[in-house]
Amino acid sequence: MRSRSGIVLLLALLCIVALELAVAGLHFTALQQLRAARANSRGLQLRLSAQSAVAAALASWPHTQALAVRAAGTLSIPGAAGSAPQGIAFGALAERLDSTLFLVRAEARSPLGERARAGYLLVLNDPVLVVRAALETSREVALQSGGSLSVGGPGCDTAGGLPAALRLPAADQVAVSADALLSGPVTAVPELAGASLDAMLPLPVADITAAAREVGGATAHPQPVRNGPICDTGLAWNWGEPAPVDDTDPCAAWFPVLTRAGDLTLDGGRGQGVLYVSGNLVLKGGTVFKGLVLVAGGLLVSGGATIEGAVIAAGPVTIQDASIAGSHCALRAALQAVPALSGPFRPASRSWIPLY
Repeated sequence: MRSRSGIVLLLALLCIVALELAVAGLHFTALQQLRAARANSRGLQLRLSAQSAVAAALASWPHTQALAVRAAGTLSIPGAAGSAPQGIAFGALAERLDSTLFLVRAEARSPLGERARAGYLLVLNDPVLVVRAALETSREVALQSGGSLSVGGPGCDTAGGLPAALRLPAADQVAVSADALLSGPVTAVPELAGASLDAMLPLPVADITAAAREVGGATAHPQPVRNGPICDTGLAWNWGEPAPVDDTDPCAAWFPVLTRAGDLTLDGGRGQGVLYVSGNLVLKGGTVFKGLVLVAGGLLVSGGATIEGAVIAAGPVTIQDASIAGSHCALRAALQAVPALSGPFRPASRSWIPLY
């Protein structure tokens, strides 16, 4: 009887020990899961803080200082620094990868030394980087009698302006008459030979002309139209006022984005903004246009016509008794009307990248 009682007592003790071990195991497992959850929570908070640093860097982007940074150089962004709960501190700096591409490097750190990083690629939108010459073409250029091609528009500060008057596949593809003027550097880029308009631009034509106003006919004579102190932007032929008498002109601030499917002839009149033509473009009759002109075909500027800003054409260009004057000031004003180019930068095609 006593031996049976001893066995029962031993079994009871073994059961108690087993239960205690099971409870200890469950407690250990729960504790480990709690620690993992806390670590995951801190990791998530660190990652979100690093992303907050990127957002703060973009919101306080120092555009003027960024333009001055050379390739492989870095830029401090004081506005990106901040803190989060639990003593997390974050900040960011930017590294220039090439002429237009920047990598924003953000980092968040906890008091325990834990950290998380985030990277963001952005492309600068400065007109001088989007447009690289007063005239860029993938074909030949003819500067005939009375024709003028120059860089540095009237009243526009040339410091930091367009780098060239002409950009084309080969220097021997430009013919200049004795009484024509070519003023400014000529840049030969063999890769331009036969390039399409889309290939010559930093982003697709469709992005630039998104929500553009269609030019209905093959011939146009644009004129600014005012209704008292208001610019009547609802009229199809009102393309703004490129030559306002004073700052009170309501049409001086109207820079439409215009597109024409097919050929277009501008016979007199004036306007400004961004003009895209999918065919050939002719300006004559003293036409004045200020801004960016994109031509998928050939371009003829004649009869006293003037373009101030820049031209990118995929076909041959002829300038006769007319002028193209490169102006980054005119470009800057016109490109503000393009949503894809209106800010100081735009996201790269693959913006967020992992950093380790």
